[in-house]
Order: sequence, then C-alpha cells, then structure tokens
Amino acid sequence: MESGREELTNQIVKSFQVARVHRQHQRPVACLDTTQDGSITVSSSSDNNIVVYDTLEGTVTGKVPVRKYGAGVIRFVQDSNPPTVVTASTAEDNKIRALDIESHSYVRYFDGHDSQVVSIAASPAGPDFISCCEDSYVMLWDCRSENPLGRVKTDGTPVVAYDPKGLIFGVAYRAANAKTLVKLYDARNYKDGPFLEFPLSNPSHSLPTCLKFSSDGEFFLLVDADSDAKVSVYDAYKGATYRTLSGHSNARGIPLEASFSPNSAFISSGSDDGSVYVWDLQADTLLLNVPSIHAMATTCTIWNPVYALLVTACQNVAFWLPSEDTKDNSY
Repeated sequence: MESGREELTNQIVKSFQVARVHRQHQRPVACLDTTQDGSITVSSSSDNNIVVYDTLEGTVTGKVPVRKYGAGVIRFVQDSNPPTVVTASTAEDNKIRALDIESHSYVRYFDGHDSQVVSIAASPAGPDFISCCEDSYVMLWDCRSENPLGRVKTDGTPVVAYDPKGLIFGVAYRAANAKTLVKLYDARNYKDGPFLEFPLSNPSHSLPTCLKFSSDGEFFLLVDADSDAKVSVYDAYKGATYRTLSGHSNARGIPLEASFSPNSAFISSGSDDGSVYVWDLQADTLLLNVPSIHAMATTCTIWNPVYALLVTACQNVAFWLPSEDTKDNSY
C-alpha cells in the first residue's frame, strides 16, 4: 500500500475508507503512535504485546512481547536511531521503559512515579518527554538519562501534551473545586510555574483523559471520560471555547482519544459503539461518520503526520486511506 502526500481537504477526508485491518492483538488497544516522518506506527495493548507496522506498506514488521512489564501509553522518542519508544509499565512496577523496536530490547528505564503512569508526551524537538500519573506529579525526562530533569506538582490526576515546537507543555487536570484547569509551562523554565492558566468554561465532572495541541499551535483539544461524549476545542492563547464537537457516544465513560489532523483542519474521535467520527474544525460540521466500523469501542484515533492516512483501533487496528488511493493500491 502507498499513501499519498496530498493535502487533506474535505473531499479527501470524506472519501476515507478502511484499507486494511490488522488483527494482531487479543485485547483492546491501549495506545497508538507514529514516527515524526510517518513511516512507522506502533500499537500497545493490555494483551502485553507491542505491534510495529510499516506505514507505507501497511504491513506488520514486528511483534514485541512485553509480558513481564506490560505496555500502556506508548510514544516514539523523536530523532531516535534506532527507532525507540517509551512505554508505561502496567505490571510489576510504575517505571517507564525505553524500548528499541528493532532489537526488541529495553535500553533504559525511568523510575520516579509512585503510581500508574496515565499520560506521556514526547517533545517534537528532541529526546525529552514528560509523563504523569495518578500521584499528581508531572515528571520531565531526557530519554538519554535515567534521572528525571524535574517535576511539577498538580492537584489532580493530569494529562500532558507538548505544543508543536516543543517549547511549551500543557497540563490538564480536574481540580479540587471540580473545575478543569489547563496550565501552560515554558519547557525551559517550568520551575517558574505556569505562564498561563485556564479554568475552563465548560468543565466536566470527569477526569481529563486526552490533551493535544493543533500543529499550528492555535488550539488545544480536551477529552474527558464522560458519558456526555464531546471533544472540546479551545483557543490556545486565551483558553476560550472555540468548538464543542459531539455526536459520538460514550455511555460507559471510557477514555476516548481525539486527534487533530496534521493541517489542523480536522479532528477525529472514536466512539464506544465502534464508530469513527471526523469533524471540520472551522466549519464546525461533522464531515465523516462511519457507524460501528469497529467491533468494539474505538478508543484510539491518530492521523499520520505526513501522509493522507488515519489509523483507528479497538482490539484491531485499521488503516484508512482516501478511496481513490485504495482502488489503485489495494492491500
């Protein structure tokens, strides 16, 4: 399979359809991620396996058993050679481990959290990453060192994200007053505290589970594990609500991932009924709705940063292409 580099437009996104389904996992997928050049995709699962995919060929290139430590959140370390991911342990301890996906060997571990790691964000500018867990601490790391660079204390269970340049990181959590707070930090001067803080205008009663910045840096999105399913989009400079996207379902209140497209024009989300949704951000309209395409809840959706490709997952992992490409390059 070959995915084109064409600019994503409404017409192209509306034509997206599943080109290949990978059935490598025996339990629901916990996390998806893709390299910065778009060439490699990985999935982690509670079945204690990490699966590696060649994005351009649409094939599985490796399956890494991680039975001893498990694998939850997984993120590629930028510019790593050989390709390396950091992944949160789900068994035995609360460490984060760096895994060489070519040799299938651990190269480093990061010890500092006292409870389950729930969110990891890798800097787009280099080897740094940030992590947070149920102990309310945000830890800052350089992948080349086992020792943390520092930490930030919050008043809740946070989720984290970097801005597209890696200069700013955001932290979102539900505060003691039941309001959701988003705090923005200068990644180089985080010890000075947040330079912006937003108490959000439409707080949820549930914990935030997904925080992401748009690639143009203008917006951030926030998703809560709330039965009132929605993707909330905010102005990244003012914290003002820009869009509230809905239509999907989450009756069980499970974590559902939403993602910006690489041109910041579209947002995707899964649904607990296995459906996939894509909205036009500027027009505030639902552009694509494929009902119950997955057999289980669609918990993960990510866009390829380079190619016209969407990846979604329940227990299985689906690669989506524009229909015209699929006809010419069937799997």
